[in-house]
Amino acid sequence: MLVLGGGSQSCKRVLDELKELGASEYKPRIERGVDWITASVVDPFGNIIGLIHSPHYKEIWNSIHQS
Repeated sequence: MLVLGGGSQSCKRVLDELKELGASEYKPRIERGVDWITASVVDPFGNIIGLIHSPHYKEIWNSIHQS
C-alpha cells in the first residue's frame, strides 16, 4: 500500500504516473469521505498497488512509527 500525503491532487498524479509506467486501473479513484480517497492499479507483473489518501491514516501511521 502506498500512503499519500500531498492531498487529493497527489493521489490523481500518482495514479496517472503509475498508468504511464504500464499499470492498469484495478479500482478507480474513489472519494470515500472528506479528504479520504482510495484507488488501486495492477502493475505489469500482476501486483495490486493500493493508493490511499487519508489524514486519519497518516496520524495513526505517525503515532505508531515515532522515533
